[in-house]
Amino acid sequence: MLNTRKLLLLSALLLVLLLSAPVWAARDKVPPSQPGNFHVTGTAADSIATAWSASTDNVGVAGYVLYRNGTKVGTVSPSTLAYTFTGLRCSIGYTVAVAAYDEANNSSTRAKLTQSTASCQGQPPVNTVSPLVSGVTTQGQTLSSSTGSWSGSMPMSFAYQWQRCDASGGNCAAISAATASSYTLQSADVDSTIRSQVTASNSAGSSSAVSVQTTLVAGLPPVASTLPAVSGPPPQGIL
Repeated sequence: MLNTRKLLLLSALLLVLLLSAPVWAARDKVPPSQPGNFHVTGTAADSIATAWSASTDNVGVAGYVLYRNGTKVGTVSPSTLAYTFTGLRCSIGYTVAVAAYDEANNSSTRAKLTQSTASCQGQPPVNTVSPLVSGVTTQGQTLSSSTGSWSGSMPMSFAYQWQRCDASGGNCAAISAATASSYTLQSADVDSTIRSQVTASNSAGSSSAVSVQTTLVAGLPPVASTLPAVSGPPPQGIL
């Protein structure tokens, strides 16, 4: 009989504890402290390894959230005090951060730092954004070409070649001596489209990318070389 009474008392106490835990969590408004000593422990061409000191909380830290350039990329347990950010690009700077959270989902302020990945040694140029041609497509106007965006080993140099194409952007041919970042449209370009080819080069190699074709090049309007002349006798009444 006594054992049964003790069992009932223990069960009731356990039930009270279970029911009160969510209430306590719901009432908890105190966030954990910011993770301390957030620092880099290593870098590679495609990753940044970090570590930090544990946060504290009035109830208990439930885990840590990791961010890359402001975007959540992962979570770890409260006992894990290190994280490696992977899938990065070489020779690029990233802002990484860590924040602690508790069972009530209160979040600490973020500890953050900015770090560059290792250099892109031995990697040839790879185009990531095509060159862009800007300007008015009328004879006599000047077009300009951007380099586009590239990944690969630095330093990197760029060369340009303007091309004359048909109305659909096909059958392109290099324009003689048009090798600067800008090009002034000629009479031969009228009724054609124009493209810019950009070649990027570094110590590991070279690669080319071509812009989208422009609209058709318009010619100049006709201009009279001489004023019109009037011949014959003047109308009656005009001296």
